[in-house]
Amino acid sequence: MRKYMEKSCDRFGELPSNILDSIMSLLPLKYAIRTSILSKRWRNIWKSSFSYATHLDFTKDFAKTQTQEQYVSTVDRYLQLHESN
Repeated sequence: MRKYMEKSCDRFGELPSNILDSIMSLLPLKYAIRTSILSKRWRNIWKSSFSYATHLDFTKDFAKTQTQEQYVSTVDRYLQLHESN
């Protein structure tokens, strides 16, 4: 397994930023945000893709998976990250 890990590379991470932005813009917001843990380069890529988002994925289905406090916290966190962009 270790040899495989050493040989593997981040092919998506090697793409130009404008291509990554395009890919990220096609993802639902919650999945785009999750990519921020992949590497330092990925940490802020989702922000530029959603800087002009008009549709946020805070639907009833999304809200059903969380308590009211968690839902409010998630929305607040998104807005804080968006404002710092």
